[in-house]
Amino acid sequence: MNGIDKDVLLEYAELKAKIKEMEARVSEIAPSILEVMTSTGSKQIEVKGTGKFTLSPCRTWTYPEELVTIETDLEAKKKEAKQKGTATYVEKPVLKFTIEKPNVEEAN
Repeated sequence: MNGIDKDVLLEYAELKAKIKEMEARVSEIAPSILEVMTSTGSKQIEVKGTGKFTLSPCRTWTYPEELVTIETDLEAKKKEAKQKGTATYVEKPVLKFTIEKPNVEEAN
């Protein structure tokens, strides 16, 4: 395999699959933790030996219509520059891994 250790590729693939599963689980349970902290007024919950959960504000900005219009116009101009070839870019190698989806027929 082009000098790449097959075990390293397999380990990477397995880790990426585990990360995806764990991130999905975190997304599932985070709302319940947030709900408990909000309803009890808890600002922090310590998990001994692991860390702590902290409830902190996160700002979501809403901009005036004038700025939204400017932003929309800018995006259109960027797209146009790409199409005309006046915009430039730099390519660099990026490692991507796609998790294989199970074949429905094989699963049954």
